[in-house]
Amino acid sequence: MWLHNGMSMEQQGNMEPAKCMALTVRLMQGINDSDVGDRGEVEDFYQELGRFVQDPVIHRLLVCGRFELVDAGDADVFAYKRSMENQQLLIVANMNKDMAAFRSDGVTGGQRIVSVYPDTVPCETMRLRPYEAFAVLITG
Repeated sequence: MWLHNGMSMEQQGNMEPAKCMALTVRLMQGINDSDVGDRGEVEDFYQELGRFVQDPVIHRLLVCGRFELVDAGDADVFAYKRSMENQQLLIVANMNKDMAAFRSDGVTGGQRIVSVYPDTVPCETMRLRPYEAFAVLITG
């Protein structure tokens, strides 16, 4: 069965993780349609998330990768890895309106895939901005 945008029901179901992340970030930042002055920025973010989840490596890690919490004792930062073979997808989110500290080994060598702030540069020790979130693909 085909739904809108030429996608099958299965393909649309695969978009749910991206839609959930986008909605969460959008709500965390307090963005609603009447507040958005530059709709292009929001549309670019949604397009970036769509490419993120459609990438075959990312999709495989999200669906089949082993889940591991990173720094589970931090109440402000939600961070986890999805690992499979020699690849890891690290997702980090500052769930607070204040700055937060984050530390994780191996981030610096990874490739930033998607981020709330376009100028995010993931590194092993970071001061995360309010509601900053990003994903890094680490190979090796």
